[in-house]
Amino acid sequence: MKKSKDPYKNRIREVMRWKASDKTTPYTIQDGFHAACNWDLRPEYLCVVRSKWLTGQVEERSYKSFAYAQKYIDKCMENLCELSIITHDEIRDSIPTEDY
Repeated sequence: MKKSKDPYKNRIREVMRWKASDKTTPYTIQDGFHAACNWDLRPEYLCVVRSKWLTGQVEERSYKSFAYAQKYIDKCMENLCELSIITHDEIRDSIPTEDY
């Protein structure tokens, strides 16, 4: 029986040959606009909600149902989480609790 090719090949040898640097990668505002314009959320999904809890834990959930998304967002708001909500039209980040 022929062994199939591993789709997740270990690349540690390649990574170890990279030259490490303390320099940061320069990004411009144009890079940010380009990334935003290329945002693609599958049609069957309503939104993606990313929350950062007070413990530092980050969760990201995608929703097809408005009711379930609203329930999770309400739970996050009650626990004073930082939120990012991504829909087909916009990206909203760190919504203050006063907005609700």
